[in-house]
Amino acid sequence: MKEQEEKERYEQEFAEKGEREEHDQKKLEANREKERKESQKALEARKGKPNPIVYLEVEVRGLPGYGETEGRVEACGRLEIELFADVVPRTAENFRCLCTGEKGKRLNFKGSPFHRIIPGFMTQGGDITHGDGTGGESIYGPTFSDENFARLHARANLLSMANSGANTNNSQFFILFGQAKHLDRKHVVFGELVREDGGVMKKLQAVGSESGDVRGSVTIKDCGEIRNAQDEQRSRERFRKSSRSRTSSRERRKKQRNCYI
Repeated sequence: MKEQEEKERYEQEFAEKGEREEHDQKKLEANREKERKESQKALEARKGKPNPIVYLEVEVRGLPGYGETEGRVEACGRLEIELFADVVPRTAENFRCLCTGEKGKRLNFKGSPFHRIIPGFMTQGGDITHGDGTGGESIYGPTFSDENFARLHARANLLSMANSGANTNNSQFFILFGQAKHLDRKHVVFGELVREDGGVMKKLQAVGSESGDVRGSVTIKDCGEIRNAQDEQRSRERFRKSSRSRTSSRERRKKQRNCYI
């Protein structure tokens, strides 16, 4: 009798588990279908419009020396990126909003690091919650689905979404240093670096390692969208001023060290 009751309870629990899994799967499929329709609608709305251009202002610091809390600035550069809104509008919009911060202070790349750099392969950043590759958040929620794989990882300077498996995109992304065909149909390519100041991409590779550990720190100091020529001029002026300020600070520290030797 007891064995029969246990068997019936097990069968009931198994059936309930199957129903929950079926319900969750249907819900997941419904969400993906909703995202697919939103993507198609966004594509139609963007017809004839230029792709957005955003920028990241990146500071590269080396390892701290004796008695220093942080390393010296080795490079400070600006990356201008075209987002492929004509191909992956939802993915492009996620990145654009994370650059402008228009969805709230928490959803912003500003102050976040490039936590993983492998020379010859890629540099990865965008973990706006933890800063070490274990976090991230999108403007649509914790994650969102792979939009499509129309663009391939065919050359250097392309931007693609980092993920932990299918349909797990958030705010993390990477920039390629070279071709990476093995990532095709696994990661969504959504943009391309179209202009670079300060030789920062070369310096990024110099502070990377085969393991991906960064020797020093690489931080997104500022970011935003370039909507017109006036926007571009203003942001470039801010960048030049901040670069001069960092240079003069570096020179002062050098003089101070010389005084104490």
